[in-house]
Amino acid sequence: MEYQCADRGTRRCPCHLIAAGQCYTCTMTRTGRCSCEEEAGWQGVCPYTEYMQQDETAVWEKPEPVSEVEVLRKIHYGGGFFTVRLSVPAGIAEACLRPGAYLMAEAVGCRMPLSVLRAERHGRRGFVEIAVKATGPKTAALTGYSLRQDRKIKSGSEAAVCREPAQWHIAGPYFNGLLHGELLELAAGEGKAGDIPVICRGAAAVPFLAAQQFLKSSEIYFDDSALPEAFVCEYFSGIPFERVHLDREKDLRKMKKRLRDAADQKGRQNHLPLALLMVSPYYVQQLTEELSEIQKCRLVIPNAASLCCGMGFCGSCSHTDGQGRTVRLCKCSPVVVE
Repeated sequence: MEYQCADRGTRRCPCHLIAAGQCYTCTMTRTGRCSCEEEAGWQGVCPYTEYMQQDETAVWEKPEPVSEVEVLRKIHYGGGFFTVRLSVPAGIAEACLRPGAYLMAEAVGCRMPLSVLRAERHGRRGFVEIAVKATGPKTAALTGYSLRQDRKIKSGSEAAVCREPAQWHIAGPYFNGLLHGELLELAAGEGKAGDIPVICRGAAAVPFLAAQQFLKSSEIYFDDSALPEAFVCEYFSGIPFERVHLDREKDLRKMKKRLRDAADQKGRQNHLPLALLMVSPYYVQQLTEELSEIQKCRLVIPNAASLCCGMGFCGSCSHTDGQGRTVRLCKCSPVVVE
C-alpha cells in the first residue's frame, strides 16, 4: 500500500514534510532511494526535484495565514443548523469546486474544517457556501447562534434569514475532505462516474453536493431524517434520490447488499471507486463490515480525522497503518493494488 498526497504538484508542494524527510510519496527523502517507477501512487510530478531546485527550501514554513471574508448570507434552518455564503476571490471559488475541498474557519482562537456545500465563480469574485451545525463554542461563535434565538424557530418551519453583516476568517481551501476523492476524478475522466452508487445521511451528505459535477449518478440513496426539511427542499429538490432510513435494519441490509453487488460488478477495476458513502464513521463501519480491506480503500468517504491545520503541521490527524507507517490524513489517501 502506498499513498497519494492531496497537495503534491500544487502550490503547497514541496512542503515542510519533505524538509523533515517525512514526505509520504517520495522515498528519496525517507531512504535516499528513488522508487517512482515502482510506486503505485506516482502522481506525475517529483517533489524531490522541486525541492532541490528551490535550494532545499520548503514552500510553506509555517501554517497558512487566515483571510477575512464577508458573509453575504446566513440562513438558520432551526436547531442550530445554518448555511453561510461567503464572498471570496474567484481563484478560491474555483478551487472549492474540487471534490473533497474544505476551508479552515477560525473562531475563538481555534481553526475548524468545514466542507464546501456549493461554490460559484463570477468574474473576479465568487462565493462559497458552507453548512454548519452549531454544537459548541467554535461553531456557535461562527454562526452567532444561541439557544434563546432558536426558541423562536419552530421545528419544521420555514428558514429564517439572518441579514446582519459579518466577516469570517478562513484559510484554504484544502483538498482531502474526502478520502479516496481522487478516484472520482478518474471515474469522471473515463465517463464512468454515473455508475457509482451514492449513500448519504445527515450533514455528512454536504460534500456530495459539491461532488455532483463529477458524479452525474442516477443511483442515490439518501437518509434525510437528521436534516431540516427546508434545507433538503432547497439543496436536494433537483436531485432524484431514493429515501432510506439507515437506522432501520431492513434499509441497512439493503444498502450493504448494494455495496457487495457493486464490489462484484467492478471486480478488479481498482482505479475506480466502488461507491460514495457520505455517512458518519459509525455507518461507514456498519455498511462495510462485509467488504475486504482492499474494497474499503475503493470507497469514497468523508475524512473523519481530527483536522486542525489542514497541512500536516499539527499532527492531529496522524494515523499509523498496518505496516507501522504514520501518515497525516489531511494530506494523504492510501492506494491499494490487488
